[in-house]
Amino acid sequence: MGLVNAVHPRDRLEAAALDMARQIAANSRRAVIATKQVVDRAVEADEAVRLEAEWNVRLRASSEHHERFKAAAERVASRPSAEE
Repeated sequence: MGLVNAVHPRDRLEAAALDMARQIAANSRRAVIATKQVVDRAVEADEAVRLEAEWNVRLRASSEHHERFKAAAERVASRPSAEE
């Protein structure tokens, strides 16, 4: 997850980072922990969605998938229709 809320010149970067750390530390400890957990979970969820999509593409391209899909389609096609 890429979050940017400020850009600083190199010579001001450490001071800016320390300032942000002080601002975060001034908040409720429990609120900071809760926020961190939510952000961490959001990142995990995004990664899970990406990984699922990646595997989906790989699995659908496999010969096993094609064979299983064809067999399932044949089973469905061989069922008597509701009209019969």
